Amino acid sequence: MRYLLGLILLCVFLVPPAMARMYKWVDDKGDVHYGDTIPPQFSSQAASELNQRGIVVKKPGAALTSEQIKAREAARKQAKAQARRDRALLATYVNEQEIDRARDRRLRQIQQRIGGLTAGRATAQKRLTSNRQR
Repeated sequence: MRYLLGLILLCVFLVPPAMARMYKWVDDKGDVHYGDTIPPQFSSQAASELNQRGIVVKKPGAALTSEQIKAREAARKQAKAQARRDRALLATYVNEQEIDRARDRRLRQIQQRIGGLTAGRATAQKRLTSNRQR
């Protein structure tokens, strides 16, 4: 009898439990359904994967639409381009202070151009006024 009990306990612990997946989904009418597979007509909707106790393990979203796929791809390309620009910027300058100094130099150059153009405009305005008086 002891051997039989020991053999049963050994079998119970050695045999792995069945790990069947359970899914929960909602149909078009709003009814909740459970099953081990999701029917094809509901595969594009959101579904939850449940464990043996009925607790949600995974909750993948609904299948992406073509617009969402395009938007995600565009965002991915934009992030890639930004990363490429960031690497180029880091390869060009040694540190942040050097970037700030380069920016300040360019701003000074632009301000000098604006000053020169303002002076040229004032001179042109004076000539225009004197030509109109003649």
